[in-house]
Amino acid sequence: MRFRNTAPLLALLLGACAPNPTPPVPAAPAAPAVPAELAPGDIPPATPALEIAQPPAPTPQAQQVIAPPAEVDVIAIEKTPGLTPAFADGTIATPPSDASLPGRAGPSPAMGPDDAPVVVFVFSDFQCPVCRRGVEPLKKLVRDHDPLVRVVFKHQALASHPDARGAAIASLAAFRQDKFWQYHDRLFASAAGLGDDALKARAEEVGLDVTAFKAAQQDEALGAQVDYETALGTALGVRGTPGFLVNGALSIGWGSYLSLNQKVKEAIVKWRESGKPASSETARTLTALEDPRAAEGLFPTP
Repeated sequence: MRFRNTAPLLALLLGACAPNPTPPVPAAPAAPAVPAELAPGDIPPATPALEIAQPPAPTPQAQQVIAPPAEVDVIAIEKTPGLTPAFADGTIATPPSDASLPGRAGPSPAMGPDDAPVVVFVFSDFQCPVCRRGVEPLKKLVRDHDPLVRVVFKHQALASHPDARGAAIASLAAFRQDKFWQYHDRLFASAAGLGDDALKARAEEVGLDVTAFKAAQQDEALGAQVDYETALGTALGVRGTPGFLVNGALSIGWGSYLSLNQKVKEAIVKWRESGKPASSETARTLTALEDPRAAEGLFPTP
């Protein structure tokens, strides 16, 4: 008996965008009707797959930036990327490249203090409707745990999303002008898609030098970085987007702010128990205890 490819359905149920689909399996010849009583070892027919509703498209109001409210509804903020002000661009230096992976490593945008002992690497895809749900919660995570948590963005541009790679390259072009997080928020809030015109329009909205922006989009180094990070994420076990490594502890998909916050709290407890100072080197050391390859591939050489 042949089984359908259930990866996309499972990914949606887990709150993640599915990785590249496998080729469809050719239909088998019609089989006789299944008898009322199955023989031992037989498998009953599969039930029809559920249809999962897609998140609603962002509205123009999603692009407005307002002051964060005193009390935040952590469910409601998932629906409005760009609700609160973007962080200033921080940078984590270029880690060593793994020669077995395509492309080349590059510096990555970060938000939160340089010496935070807990670092959350988020592998994301601008065309993934699930990834947009984490935009505001990730900002809240940094603000709630200041100065102990830093978030670093890595690209996981799925080949199944035709505009994801171009958007990722455009975001790195904005990063060169120190406006990655502003541009990042606008891309996730955009109702106009991620085509060339939309990417340029978002650049104008955040005040980029559009000539320099367009020139950077043609720089092969940015495409190579996107390809490298996408392959690195897969090598580290990120099989769908978004993917998170919290001091090396991997989780895939978006559940809620509360679930990610719990993982961060656990990482903070482990840091306090370690007795080590608050520093990026401490975050690297604690990541290495969880996943040595993640520490080597995500952090610059100490």
